Amino acid sequence: MIRTLVLWLLTASAACGAGFPIKFTSSPINVSVAQSRIADGVHDVCRPPCAVFFDASATTAPSVTSLPFHEIQYSWTFGDAVAGAAGSCGTAVTAGQGYWSCGGNAGANSKNAATGPVAGHVFESAGSYTVTATIYDGTHTVTQSIPVVVTAWPADTTTVCVANGSAPVAGSDGCPTGAAVHGSVTTWAGALAYAVQNARVLLKHDDTFTVGTTQTITAAGPGMVGMYGSGAKPVIQATADSIKMLQFGTAGAANIADWRVVDLDFEGNTHTGVDAVEPIGGINQLTELRLVANAVYRAFSFNDSNLSGPATIFDQIATVDSVTSNMNGGSAGSSALVQVQRYMLMGNSFDQAGGGEHTVRLQYGNYATLNNNTLQGAPANKHALTIRARSTTESVGNNAACVASPNCQTQYIEVSDNKFIAASASYAVFYGPQDSTNAERVVNVITERNWFTAGTSQQYALVDQGQYQTIRNNVFDTSTSQANNAMLANSNAAYNPAAWGNHYYFYNNTIYSSANPCGNCRGVDIDVNTQNVLVANTLVYWPHFTATAVVTCGQSSTLTTCTANGLTTATNTGTTTTDPKFTSVSPFTPANAKITAGSYAIGGGTSEPVWSDLLLTSEPSPRDMGAVSH
Repeated sequence: MIRTLVLWLLTASAACGAGFPIKFTSSPINVSVAQSRIADGVHDVCRPPCAVFFDASATTAPSVTSLPFHEIQYSWTFGDAVAGAAGSCGTAVTAGQGYWSCGGNAGANSKNAATGPVAGHVFESAGSYTVTATIYDGTHTVTQSIPVVVTAWPADTTTVCVANGSAPVAGSDGCPTGAAVHGSVTTWAGALAYAVQNARVLLKHDDTFTVGTTQTITAAGPGMVGMYGSGAKPVIQATADSIKMLQFGTAGAANIADWRVVDLDFEGNTHTGVDAVEPIGGINQLTELRLVANAVYRAFSFNDSNLSGPATIFDQIATVDSVTSNMNGGSAGSSALVQVQRYMLMGNSFDQAGGGEHTVRLQYGNYATLNNNTLQGAPANKHALTIRARSTTESVGNNAACVASPNCQTQYIEVSDNKFIAASASYAVFYGPQDSTNAERVVNVITERNWFTAGTSQQYALVDQGQYQTIRNNVFDTSTSQANNAMLANSNAAYNPAAWGNHYYFYNNTIYSSANPCGNCRGVDIDVNTQNVLVANTLVYWPHFTATAVVTCGQSSTLTTCTANGLTTATNTGTTTTDPKFTSVSPFTPANAKITAGSYAIGGGTSEPVWSDLLLTSEPSPRDMGAVSH
């Protein structure tokens, strides 16, 4: 029974930025929920599309768990249901789709819901919304409502419709009634001339606008650059090398804020060194929605090395439902290279197509949600996703040197419902320092309900060198890899100090490989220096590999050293060739990883702080093994 709630309001902490935490006590859960578009109890004016961050990471339950970020279940509904079906992952996303097109459960996951202590949502229509947070500790449930207000754009000439050909007609073909209109605008620079504070600049569908020099928006928001009408997205087409098609801010100046870039197609057009969107100065509250970036060097980059003077680290950045392909260039060329506070990367299809480096490189993040993305195409020895941090000898943006951790460590990250496709001879996903000279600390990450697929000669699907890491309800298919390794918890003494104690929690993961032979198959490999690891309810099926060592220590089935360092194992697969009766292994998808009647995994698990499975079905009692319950 939930007891009477006591509600009070507090100003957001500096660590979370300007927000409005709603705190209340119940027994035994003490809930704290913040949303990013309220300051000191007052809703700011957020125009659609309005990206809002939600943070429950300050919730505690001291009588239940000392790890509330990891061991309490956080569920969100946003009061913003849209009925439209998902499209096909990898194609340009259109407005009105209510389900994610990409990720590990593509087409089935609603945009109106999320999980995790950190979440985000983009509200595309004006109105008042009630967001509901549900917090569950395995016994007690607390539900809290959070208000969100989205304010309509004025129906006047602050909206500007721009066309390459004849002048638009306000009230026709999708150009809003009352808008100012301009025709014969053939260049991107000509369109951006109208991008001033409070302006909404809408480019005509199916038109092309050329750009041969770097273009910059320096005005404070609110503002928007997008599309009007139905049809193909307006194309921003590069005509020169080494340009940034869209910059924000001014070098050496304070941050601007509150811009949206929506429904545009940035084309590098065979030119080298072309970036789609990359700020040159500080900016907060930037939403990138349903964009396309093709044949560019960097698509969506937020690099704190561009900041100087009074500018501070980027905050509240959202890249949602966007597509990259055919990335070109070499070092540091990525679909997303990001150093931000509060970041949402949701519903994207990013494909390096063998160009550049890592598909997504989160170099620094403080409160982020990365969900329902499909990330692939990194070149050999690079990653679909790498999460790092700033070295303790570096600065974060233009802030004071962050020698004193945790000011520069990446922390409070939710990675869920993604599909990761590994490159050749690499790891699909890597968390931690890039080398032994950078103390890049990655702390408090939840990696759940993801689908990992192997590349040729893949070494491991997931390598984690962080601290306080939960890896649960993931599905690993290593069939196309020669190494067939799923997970590695690694602690290199050169950059993971022993005082950390690591703390890794591997729960309810499913691992499959059809490779024949299945050479060097490993489920969870623990580095000999790693401390305090729990591996439970791992379900493995390697029909062509007779080894029984699902958990290894330094690639050895002898666990003595790791046990001395705090390794605990519970109810992991004993005989890997025993068929656990998956729904199907052809193809082996998350949905087909569901176990069926007669499986030894049904009721074969131990009770752990995991309250639902990969499909968000409540865990049965007694517990099943693996990511998808029967």
